[in-house]
Parts: sequence; structure tokens; C-alpha cells
Amino acid sequence: MSYCLNPACLKAQNPDSASFCLTCGSLLRLKERYKAIEPIGAGSFGRTFLAEDAHRLESLCVIKQLLPQPHIQNNSQAMAKAIKLFKREARQLFHLGHHPQIPSLFAFFEQNRLLYLVQELIDGHDLSHELGKGKRKGSDNEGQSRQLLKELLPVLQFVHEHQVIHRDIKPMNILRRHNGELVLIDFGVAKQLTGNGSNQAGSRVGTEGYAPIEQIRGGKAYPASDLYSLGVTCIQLLTQGSLDELYDAMEGRWVWREFLSAKGINITPELAEILDKMLKDGVNERYQSAAEVLKDLNKIPAIFNKQPVSSTVGLGHLTAAKIGVKSTKTIKNPKSKSVPVWRCVQTLIGHTKEVNSIALSPQAYVLVSGSWDHTIKVWNLNTGTLIHTLRGHFGHVSSVAISPDGYILVSGSWDRTIKVWNLGSGKLIHTLKGHNNYVNSVAISPDAQTLVSSSWDKTIKVWQLNTGQLIETLTGSDCVRTLAISPNGKLLAGGSDDRLVKLWGLGAGGRPDSANCCTLAGHSNCVRSVAFSPDGQLLASGSWDNTIELWEIHRQPATKPLRTLAGHSSYVYSVAFGEDGKILASGSRDGTIKLWQMDTCDPAHTLTGHSGPVYSVAFSPDSQTLVSGSDDATIKIWRCE
Repeated sequence: MSYCLNPACLKAQNPDSASFCLTCGSLLRLKERYKAIEPIGAGSFGRTFLAEDAHRLESLCVIKQLLPQPHIQNNSQAMAKAIKLFKREARQLFHLGHHPQIPSLFAFFEQNRLLYLVQELIDGHDLSHELGKGKRKGSDNEGQSRQLLKELLPVLQFVHEHQVIHRDIKPMNILRRHNGELVLIDFGVAKQLTGNGSNQAGSRVGTEGYAPIEQIRGGKAYPASDLYSLGVTCIQLLTQGSLDELYDAMEGRWVWREFLSAKGINITPELAEILDKMLKDGVNERYQSAAEVLKDLNKIPAIFNKQPVSSTVGLGHLTAAKIGVKSTKTIKNPKSKSVPVWRCVQTLIGHTKEVNSIALSPQAYVLVSGSWDHTIKVWNLNTGTLIHTLRGHFGHVSSVAISPDGYILVSGSWDRTIKVWNLGSGKLIHTLKGHNNYVNSVAISPDAQTLVSSSWDKTIKVWQLNTGQLIETLTGSDCVRTLAISPNGKLLAGGSDDRLVKLWGLGAGGRPDSANCCTLAGHSNCVRSVAFSPDGQLLASGSWDNTIELWEIHRQPATKPLRTLAGHSSYVYSVAFGEDGKILASGSRDGTIKLWQMDTCDPAHTLTGHSGPVYSVAFSPDSQTLVSGSDDATIKIWRCE
């Protein structure tokens, strides 16, 4: 069926084959592309439709039509305000929609004097459908409430880092996809903070009961305002009570604890204290950031599941490494009791062949994996749920990289191409061709302007990331296996089968300076991986000679290794520094991951659990999470305790 979007049409339903409305003659496709199928919602400011996108293989999407009610249309000031809010929502989705838990904006335009917004369809239900359906078991609802906080707090942190306050967080604006992932929607009343972070009084917006007092009375909003609304949402889902039952208007305070006690339900005291702090009336008495809440939340002991947990939940979901379930071995260095323990907390299953490359977004919200099954998978790092499976390569995906701003994903493949994707939507932007053999490695410069790639064809190619234009080609003597760009963007390192590491200076526009090249010789077999330390002072190289060499690159010439790390019994496939520079991880063909303390260069931990070679390792920005990809087709997430 096709649905006519002309507000004056008396019979909007049309057969699917129609191009024009049979009643009023209006075109049924917006921009000759978007076709409304059926209405799915309506409010004071407009209508929402389920739709198809002809340019994306008739995939489903959502059309929002700005169509205020007559009392608004007849008021010029109110109408101007409605248009302003609608445009603001489009602008917020444009800037924020690359986050996997925020809908992506596909289009915003005017047609026939009406404004339209087209966005990603979230296939699922909002959390209001989960109210009143709880089992009234404290541990069950508490576990769900904790998960709600752990999934949405990072989203709010991301939103607030972009100087945006949502201002209308409530169960109806949180969707749960069919895979369980939570998505924050409806940025129609979101507010952009000024450049200096100050806040000025504005419209009194928000939903009664969920909005804090500073929004309702003063028209002001802060990050702490969203945390208040999230706290209200959380206690409602936790208690399964109505807001009238949870708030005592006579005393002017929340009584959710008493509500639970009356039902004989107890929850973890630490969680109760966190929620009480989120619900404080005074802005300064609340948590000031989502990161603060997460920090306290992560200190709470896990709730152990009394029911047996299957060792494999299913493709794209967690396996036996759920909280409270032991799944892998961890060996702690017996020489030091002060060294923290690393444990595997999640195992992600979804690829059908070896996982050859992994990358984490700078904000640590997203994990990307490339596999020999020709696919790229995008995961929510916090929950382990699968967000996208990207298909397009016709060969092994050998390398993946995420731009520093988190918007762009780049993949290199044995099909001899490099693909540039929008990380949030999974949409393909460019396919770069130029190598005449397998692409082994890709890396993105810190300013997100330059992309470099290496290949079995003995070349390194430098591309302009936003246009895909080839800037320069460097030719070597052998297959170039691995690449890395220094944190300041001034050095390019490449390791190759000739057992050498080469360093090039990078000039304006990321152009390599062939005259400013240094060769580092020390390995006795091919160099499989290279990584710069966060301060740019050291370069680590892993080799098939079973060792890792540390090079001091701030001194010239750095022709000899500063230190050799030996401990693996087979090839070293991958190396990665923690963001604090205090630890180095290495993955090996021997199936282990070693964590090296940089102050002593000793292996502090040996992590075991993979049943095959470890091809890739990567740290989160806080150095407290390590991710590994293996020949066993799994991804393991390790956390420091």
C-alpha cells in the first residue's frame, strides 16, 4: 500500500503500484525516493509514517512530517517555534546519529511547502510497553535496571560531550530493538548548549513527572537534568509502579524505596544510593556527568544468575562470559600482588571464520571486527549486541580502522579494495581501488584527513579520506604487512616481510617525505604488527621471530632496538599500547595474549582462553578494557579488576 502525504487528501490509501494518489493526484514518493506505507503516529506537531526508500533497495525507514494542529498553525509565533524545533531535531540527528544507539538521519527537506525528516527505522518497542509487565522479583528487575543504566549512560555521555541536552528522557523515548539493544529517540526538544557550556533559560519543556524542577520552572537544562529523567525512568522500571505511587506530592519527595519495601523487595544498597543521588532536587546535589554515575555503578558487585547459562546464546550475542559465569582462564603474575587481575567478561560469536582485525571507537562505544568470512561486524561494546553486519567485500577483510571522530570506518580486503563506510548507518561511502594485490593494513591520521593502506604489491598508498583521492604511492622491497601513524600525525611506520620497520615523515596534507625515511633493523623474520605509544616516544613491532622490539623514536637515529620482549612461543601477530602508555598487549600464534608492564618490560599477565592464534588486540581509551580477535572466530572482551 502507498499512503498519500497531502494533509488535505480525503482518501490517502492507494494501491502499491500507484505513482500518483488516485484521490488528489499528489505524487506518492517524496523526492522520487521515499514512499509512505502507513501512518504509525501523530501528535501536536506532526505525523510519522512507516516508509520505503527506493534508493536503498526498498529498505524501511521513518518519515516525519511537520504538520502542527490548527491552533498552532493559526498562531505565527507558535508556528515559528514548531518549525525551529523540527529543524533542531534534524540538526541533532545529523550530528549525533552516527552513534549506534541514536537513529541516523537520512534526509531533511521541504516539499509542497511542508517540512519532512527521514530517519532510520528502529525495529522494536518502547519501554512503556515493559511497564506493568515486570515479574515483581527484585533481582530480575534490578538486573534489568542496571542494564538500562549501563546501556544508556554511555549514550548520554556521548550526547553531552556534543553539548546537547535531550530534555525529554522517558520510557516512551527509549526503544528496545528486537536484539535487546536500547536506542534513545526523539530529539525534538533537545537543547544545544553555548560554546562555553553556559546555560540560558529557554522553553519550559519536558514531560511532567520525568522532567526535573529546573526544566519545568526555569526552562534551564544541564547534563544533570537528563540524569534526573533517566533516574525516574529507571525507578519506574525497577518498581513497576506508576509515578503517582512513587512520588509523595504532600512531602515533596520520591518514595520508591518504601514502595519496594512494602512489597518485600530488597535491592543492592549501592544501587539505591546511586538512584537517590540521580533524583536529588538540587542540580548541584546530583551527579554532574554520566561518567560519574558509571564509575559508581561499576563498583557494585554483580548479581549472580541462579539459573544455568548456556555456553552459547546465539550468533551476535554473548556466550558464557556473562557476569558471574566463569568462561576462561586468567593467570596473574605471582611476583606482584599489587598488579590487578584481567578477566574475560564477554565472548562474542557471529563470524564464521577467523577474526583478523578489530578496532574500537575513540569513545569506546563501538567495536568493529573484520573477518575472513568477508564481513565486517559492528558491535555495541557495552552489551555485546550486534549492530550491523557490513557486506561488500569479496575477499578476506584483513584490516579495519575507525576515524578519531568516530564517524568513519575503513576496511581493507584481499579483494584488493579499500572501503570507506559511515560507521553509524553502515552506509558505504567510497570504494578505493589502486592496489594490484591483497590489502593488508589500513590506518587513519589523527586529524581524520588522511588514510594509508599497505599491500602484498609492496606499496603503501596515501589517500585523502573525505574524497578518496590518491595522494602518493610509496614503493618498498617486499610485502608490507602493517601500518601505524604516530599520535601527532608526523610519522608513518610500516613493517614488512623483509624483516624491516620503516619510518617516514609526514608533511602537510599527510604527504610522506621519502627523503626523510629511517629503516629499523632488528627482527629475524617478517614484521607483522607495529604500534606507537600514546606519547609518541616508543614504537613496538611484533614479528614472526616470536619477539617484540621496542624502538626509541624520539632520538635520532633509532637504528637499534631499545628492548626486546621475548616470551611468546610462536609468531607475534599483534601489538597495542594502552592509552595510558603503561601497558603493552601482544597476541600470538601460540593462542595467548601477554600484557607487558612498560616500566619493567616484564609480562605481568598471560591471558588464555582463545583456542587459536590471536590475530588482533586493542585497548579502550581508559586502558581498562582489552579486546582480542582470534582464529577461533570469536572476539573476547577482557576487563581489568
